[in-house]
Amino acid sequence: MHGRVGGCLLMVAAGVLPAQTTASFYNGGGFRQTFVGATGWYFTPTSDLMVTQVGVLDLGDPGFVDPHEVGIFRASDQSELVTTTIGSGLSGELIDGSRFVDITPTFLNGGEQYYIVADNWFNDEYVFGDRGAVSFAPEIAWNGYASSPLNDIFSEVENIGGQDGNLGPNFRFTVVPAPASAGVLAGVGLAWGRRRG
Repeated sequence: MHGRVGGCLLMVAAGVLPAQTTASFYNGGGFRQTFVGATGWYFTPTSDLMVTQVGVLDLGDPGFVDPHEVGIFRASDQSELVTTTIGSGLSGELIDGSRFVDITPTFLNGGEQYYIVADNWFNDEYVFGDRGAVSFAPEIAWNGYASSPLNDIFSEVENIGGQDGNLGPNFRFTVVPAPASAGVLAGVGLAWGRRRG
């Protein structure tokens, strides 16, 4: 066990971060639409994760008509873990069809349910439904469609179930080696801060 944690610390000390993975992917098809409220999806990580970037799917013409506030929340009490804004236009880094921005690395517990949600879908489209249109990384178990009638990510969000996933907001992550240690988590955060600086 010490070798695994020690190896991770050496990688962090050397400025080498574990590979980042995109949580959700648009494969084509499905239903594309705009929406008057905030939308997103519920999920459960299958292992401990460190979220390093959040973003929004970029459909149609490149860039966004409107900025999108995006947040990840704990499902049990709707408490905020991280929020940021993806600007309009060509904001962020385009990876796997979504535009991402860096955040302060945020730890998610494997086996605990969360949701990610974004606002301002009046003009920009998200996608949902239709078998195979949306897929998820192996470390992500999709748990349902998150919806609020209000255009506010801090409003009450409901899990309305659904089938085959949906995608508007998105995130990127690294898998935290087990057993997780405070030193590893702090080291990853420190190295990520240096990367952003």
